[in-house]
Amino acid sequence: MGVGDDGAILNPTGPLVLTTDTIAEGTHFSRPLMGLANIGRKAMAVNLSDLAAMGAQPRAALITLQLPFELTFDQVKLLFLGMKELASEYEVAIVGGDTNRWDGPLTVGATLIGSHYPSDEGRTGFWSLGGGRAGDGIWVSGCFGGSILSHHFQFQPQIHLAAHLVSHHGITAATDASDSLAHDLSQLAIASQTGFEIDSRLIPISEDAVKQSASTGRPALEHALYDGEDFQLICCVPAGEEQKIEQDRELPSPFTRIGRLTETTSFTIINGTGIREPLIIKGFQH
Repeated sequence: MGVGDDGAILNPTGPLVLTTDTIAEGTHFSRPLMGLANIGRKAMAVNLSDLAAMGAQPRAALITLQLPFELTFDQVKLLFLGMKELASEYEVAIVGGDTNRWDGPLTVGATLIGSHYPSDEGRTGFWSLGGGRAGDGIWVSGCFGGSILSHHFQFQPQIHLAAHLVSHHGITAATDASDSLAHDLSQLAIASQTGFEIDSRLIPISEDAVKQSASTGRPALEHALYDGEDFQLICCVPAGEEQKIEQDRELPSPFTRIGRLTETTSFTIINGTGIREPLIIKGFQH
């Protein structure tokens, strides 16, 4: 039972994952540049990305809006439509929330609820940051870098890939690349009490990173490592599972091995000439 009562009523059949994220004008988006429908979509998408990183199936959402006084009802409908269309794509019920008006910037918050996917192997646990082990392969979805050109509000949460991996493969730890590939991978390694070594030649770099490199003068690899808001999955895969993934022709999106977790707690990158060097860790600061 959803919108209309003082609270929504859910009937879960097992453990749930809850995640919440808020995006605010001036920090996460520019209203004139993005448009209201894209802002609503992003508010839903960043939370869906968190559920994907937990290996959870999206179920329901609560929405909180802090609306500037100047927004008209038709404009608010555009904002909601952006959320609703993406929610419907992943069969998420918007079951309630709260709406307020004020003289501050547009702020959009969402809380999403996820449950277990069915698994062919009988696995029932959710993924976490701290489950990685030294020797696990580091795999990533999609491409990285140049998100500011449009990807940060048009990205597709990796829900379908997460569902497939949960059902068919053993993943020991996972997160999504929101602050940056380097930063979020370092957080996973720290939580798992490991280090990592990645190969710069294996990192899938987006065309937008190359375009941005031409205008900034910074290498495309630097954009891929540090730009943030790529919202791709970063997963750890045990050595015995990696061959199965390499042979899996039903993966719904690109999934690439870029390195491994290590026993030493250092963060290392292999550069374009094959030389190992320390990786500087930085990313988007909220």
